[in-house]
Amino acid sequence: MQTIDNLIIGGGLSAIPLLKELDRTGDEYVIINEGKSVWAELEANDRLDFDLVSSLYTSYFSFELIDMMRNNDKLGDCYPTSAEYYGFLKKYAKIYAPKTIKTRVDKIENHDSFSIVQLSNGTQYKAKNVVVATAFKRKIHHSLKQFKFDENLKGKTIAITSIGDSGNLLIAKLVCFGAKVELLSNGFIALDKQFQTPKYLSKNLTATVDQFEFHNVAKYFPTMYEGTISLGYLLSFLLPRKLSSFLYGPNNFTQAYPLTIRKDLIKRLWKSLINIYLRWIPFVKTSKFPDNSNIAIKYWPIDFYKTTHLHDLENFIKKGFLLNDLPFYIDQGYVNLWDKSNTQINKETQELSSGDRQVKYDFIIEGDRETPALPEILYKNDNGTLEQFHYDYRSTFMGMIAPELNNIYLLGYTRPFTGGLNNITEMQSIFAHKMITQKDFYDSIRTNIPKRIKKYNKQHYLSADKKPSDHLVYYGFYTEEIGELMGIQPKLREVRSLKDLAKYFLSPNNPYYYRQKGEYAISGAAKLVDKIADEHYHFAGNLYIFALYLFVFYNIIFSILLLPISLIIKLPIALTAIIPAHLAATFINGNWGIPNARRNNLWDYTAHLILLLGLILGSIFGHFLIPLGAMILTHSLAQYLRIKKKSRYVFNDMDSKRDPEATAFFKKYQKIFLKVMKDKATNMDKTKNDVPEQVL
Repeated sequence: MQTIDNLIIGGGLSAIPLLKELDRTGDEYVIINEGKSVWAELEANDRLDFDLVSSLYTSYFSFELIDMMRNNDKLGDCYPTSAEYYGFLKKYAKIYAPKTIKTRVDKIENHDSFSIVQLSNGTQYKAKNVVVATAFKRKIHHSLKQFKFDENLKGKTIAITSIGDSGNLLIAKLVCFGAKVELLSNGFIALDKQFQTPKYLSKNLTATVDQFEFHNVAKYFPTMYEGTISLGYLLSFLLPRKLSSFLYGPNNFTQAYPLTIRKDLIKRLWKSLINIYLRWIPFVKTSKFPDNSNIAIKYWPIDFYKTTHLHDLENFIKKGFLLNDLPFYIDQGYVNLWDKSNTQINKETQELSSGDRQVKYDFIIEGDRETPALPEILYKNDNGTLEQFHYDYRSTFMGMIAPELNNIYLLGYTRPFTGGLNNITEMQSIFAHKMITQKDFYDSIRTNIPKRIKKYNKQHYLSADKKPSDHLVYYGFYTEEIGELMGIQPKLREVRSLKDLAKYFLSPNNPYYYRQKGEYAISGAAKLVDKIADEHYHFAGNLYIFALYLFVFYNIIFSILLLPISLIIKLPIALTAIIPAHLAATFINGNWGIPNARRNNLWDYTAHLILLLGLILGSIFGHFLIPLGAMILTHSLAQYLRIKKKSRYVFNDMDSKRDPEATAFFKKYQKIFLKVMKDKATNMDKTKNDVPEQVL
């Protein structure tokens, strides 16, 4: 039996920052990695033909971004391709290959101060610390690697039993090959990946959705955060269909296709509204954050894709920038929706049925929940006998420390609702490193870990009911929590300028934000933070959103306070109006929209001006109709701009998808896509890409 301080099982993406920190502090380790990853198998099957759903700034580790900045490599708010990303992974596979044993872990026996790790090659290790980073198991990964895409799919019907970013990638290919897709789901949130910003708020006038999350606002202004983060998108889930269609117009995706609305999300949204009132009650403790465990896909909206990719369409498709606009495909009839909970699948007859509706399918692609690919782990229970460990996200601290396990750390099993997984795993890695190398810190966390778990769950979940998607979190709140535990988070009292204030409140909580100083600081991190903030004009777009929300909210409250009735009557009315004012501010904010290609910049700041004048003139003349009229005028102008096609909704703007130019562009895109795929198949027959023996 060999003895080692640190045994890393998996050693892939999630553990890279930990390995770098262990090297920095001179701590020994051995990596156990059984072989090829999903990424390696995708490359072997020539399936690295897509771009990531997370932006460059959220997909790469801090140290990699800093190196790119120093080397003057491409660094900007964009989406990397899968081939580019796998190149990054292979670089680190080569670095850590000398310390990697290529075999499988069969079993881990966890004891009070060590673990016995049994390898499939017969070797045993006695390890003080064990880090498990073996990623997830998913059925749909097989389809990503092996499903045959060719011209024979034309006219075929493909059933897909779940939706996520992987499923959406498959749909993007199937539709272009002429297949009809029957999609079974329990609902999902769809988010545009990139959009145009108002003038003067970003240097390149575009932004990825990852960079506009302003997490720290939720710490101090949770109600405003909930009213701005979804820009009215989630609000439409709560309204009756006819009312929502009247308020938002006929182009509201969720109202046009109610099967996309998750029933459990509606319940959580109502609880979130109740929380708004509870926050105003002294000594009542309630969640300050939106509920974890939301499920979302991110996609290229067809109007934006056309604007940014048309000039070199064939080359973009070759690189992997595929049009994956699922709302467009649903609206155009290429994808049919089914309520998964009420649909029967007969695999013998290859038939779907729900009530009177029946459809025959030719192939089925089955999805499932993400399941941690953990080896067998045994631990001593209260009776002193060995018991098998079962991973349950809400029963672990930060998804990585189970109270019943000693010195075992689980990395990579927390995933983001938006943003890249690397945001989470980099913070997990440095947290694990501090636990491993600093006993005082380890003791401070372990001694009261049940209370920590209970506190975290109460803050981030509105219901005590456990769900399979509990491991999906708002990454910015998660990274902030770890930063605060380690004492490396920037603090409001350290702000020294307006730029510092903007960075504190408006920058997203990416790991490089926590790497600026302290024991885990990286040289160049502060410069990187400044560079990204400067690129987005210090995230002025977020300030634009907040100002509109606040102006609407206070115009409503102000109009009530200006009513010609007794103050004793007005104050309770104003207090009662908190949620209606919040809903109205959320609605008008989202309904105002963002620019599209046809919009005149004149309108960008008109709403702010009208609402500001409502407050000022209302103060001067003291009449409640002035702020009320400002809100009505703002909403009317928003509707006018929508009718005149001068603006679009931030998320899922169906009017732009129904534009004849969009449908004509899709035909052109499909033709070029098929040409690229045919050329690719021809080249695939001639040559095969070599895959390195040592891969992550």
